[in-house]
Amino acid sequence: MTALGKVREVYERLSKGDDATRPDVVIGADTMVTMDGEMYGKPKTPEHAFEVLKRLVGRTHVVYTGVVIKYHEKEVKFTESCSVQFGKATDAQIQAYVDTGEPLDKAGGYGIQGLGGNFVERIEGDYFTVVGLPMYRLSVELCKLFNYPID
Repeated sequence: MTALGKVREVYERLSKGDDATRPDVVIGADTMVTMDGEMYGKPKTPEHAFEVLKRLVGRTHVVYTGVVIKYHEKEVKFTESCSVQFGKATDAQIQAYVDTGEPLDKAGGYGIQGLGGNFVERIEGDYFTVVGLPMYRLSVELCKLFNYPID
């Protein structure tokens, strides 16, 4: 399910309750890794995670995070991107990381904020886009949504 679909589903489900459970704001995000025209979401198996990581090693890929903010009837949608350069890694290093289980719930098979950060040589862009929630842009959009002036 996309970020938009999930946000709408959560908003509708919570809105069916009384006023105490009715949400004011629901925020959702989804992250995808791309390289050479291929898209990499969360790997389905440890073997798939190994294959994806092996492709990323020593190369640059782009991470996209799409965010949806739902505030009553308003929906704000935006996407941020960040380039990530992986350094070198051996098959044994990749397998040791896969064996931790961390790659299975991360787009592209790695979490920059966890052990997967050891593969990252450099990034160009917002670190939090790679984590999965671009905080600066989110705060800007929330300020605009609530008419809070930012200079």
